Amino acid sequence: MSCKVWWRITSLLLVPFFSWGQTLKIAPLPYRVCEFKPVYVAEKDSLRKQVVLDSIAVLLPGRWQLVEAGAGACFTPPYAPDQYTEMILDGQGYGVVYQGGKLLTSFQLRLSFYQGQVHFILDETRNPAYFKFFPSSLDKKAGLRYRPTIPFAYAYKNNLQVCEETLHLYGPRTGLSFVFKRLPTRYGPEP
Repeated sequence: MSCKVWWRITSLLLVPFFSWGQTLKIAPLPYRVCEFKPVYVAEKDSLRKQVVLDSIAVLLPGRWQLVEAGAGACFTPPYAPDQYTEMILDGQGYGVVYQGGKLLTSFQLRLSFYQGQVHFILDETRNPAYFKFFPSSLDKKAGLRYRPTIPFAYAYKNNLQVCEETLHLYGPRTGLSFVFKRLPTRYGPEP
């Protein structure tokens, strides 16, 4: 081997040694990460499941801004959206999504509780779908067992985590992930 090859090998081996003292600076996240522990509820305890779902549903209504989206078929890392995207949810689970003042989609969000986690079905009513979570009544490949009127969210394992400031929607089957932060609501009369 030539001297150049030995020098390259030696320098590659020494790079980690000389870079130990350097710190990696990561930009802070534009949202607060919510930490949750699974809650055990017996499968036959429908009353306790409903209490958990009601406590989660209280946090959903409001205005939400998309701060991070990610994954999909290519499983790309999360990224900040290139346009301002806002979602408005009401207490019944109906929602709309606007991007740059233009209506992108409207949907119905249904929750269920299964194995210590809150799962959801997000049924979009406009074509083409924006979120593309599985299953969807707009998706012809959703399967013969899926009907939008039956709450089978637990079977599809789309996960929802929400706290006072952050809403995280994740669909492991599609790999899609959306993180929203709560926007302040205006109270009182409009100016």
